[in-house]
Amino acid sequence: MLERLVYLSVVFLILILSSCSNDDEGDVPPPPVEPVVAVVTTNPVATLVSGEAIVGGNIPSDGGAPITRRGVTWGFSPNPNLNDNVVELGEGAGAFSTTITELSSSTNYHIRAFAENSVGVSFGESRAFTTLGEVGGISTPGSGVTDISGHFYPSVIINNVEWMSTNLSVSRFANGDTIENILSNPAWNSATIPAWSVYLNDVALGIIYGKLYNWAAATDSRGLCPTGWHVPSAVEMNDLLIQLGGALQAGGKIKETGVQFWQPPNTGASNISGLSGKPSGRRSDFGGFNEVGQSGIWWSNSPAPLTGAMALYFITESTAAEIAPAPLSHGLAVRCVKD
Repeated sequence: MLERLVYLSVVFLILILSSCSNDDEGDVPPPPVEPVVAVVTTNPVATLVSGEAIVGGNIPSDGGAPITRRGVTWGFSPNPNLNDNVVELGEGAGAFSTTITELSSSTNYHIRAFAENSVGVSFGESRAFTTLGEVGGISTPGSGVTDISGHFYPSVIINNVEWMSTNLSVSRFANGDTIENILSNPAWNSATIPAWSVYLNDVALGIIYGKLYNWAAATDSRGLCPTGWHVPSAVEMNDLLIQLGGALQAGGKIKETGVQFWQPPNTGASNISGLSGKPSGRRSDFGGFNEVGQSGIWWSNSPAPLTGAMALYFITESTAAEIAPAPLSHGLAVRCVKD
């Protein structure tokens, strides 16, 4: 009996010592993790008006050490560093951004976000961007152009692109072939050939607003525009809106001022582009005429993704302009661009 008690005591003592040993091991702290440089990304650049851009970055990980310095650096080389132009934007991890206003217009730059902790400086990816050209007052008179019938169109140059400053009014293609003038509404609606009309078939309105063309005429290979000129693409139209400060304000800069032709309110019309956009309206489905005095709509030569083709719209109630689809059968104004 005594031997059994001794045996149980020994076993109990071993269990106690083993438990204490495990507890001691659990109290040992893990080895310290050495910090590293932070992880940083560079935001895509949003260009604004001439010489301005929204830039920034994000720091998803500080590398195990507090961020003491962060910001952006930019210059002309592909990988700008802290010896180039620098804007510091506070401390700590997370997102940051700012608007740079001292850039040159129409200039190529590279930019990187950076972050600094006790280990060192890290950089995000390098992003290339081009600032916009001068906005407002950029329009200069062009040389203009004369169509095949001898009608002269003045023009303006916007960021090295020359645009007609009045609506096209030609009735023949550049090769001399006649474009059909369709008067009746049913014939217009069903036409598959190139065609033109003037608003309400009124010659006096045609003198003011130019001719309205279906898309077949606008894109005919014989050339609706004078030789050396073309109907603009949707991309060229979008570039125009960018040069005029963006879609939200470009309409006002395109529109002719006053209410002689525009119905009130003609919101924000300044015509600083020199394009003198008039509210020529459209000839729509079933050949009906509408929107004169209310909207200006210009064909592009670009098909729409699903149906119709893209056109540039601006209206009396807004400073904005929009590039959106229009049915191919509609009659719209045309502004030509120099090749």
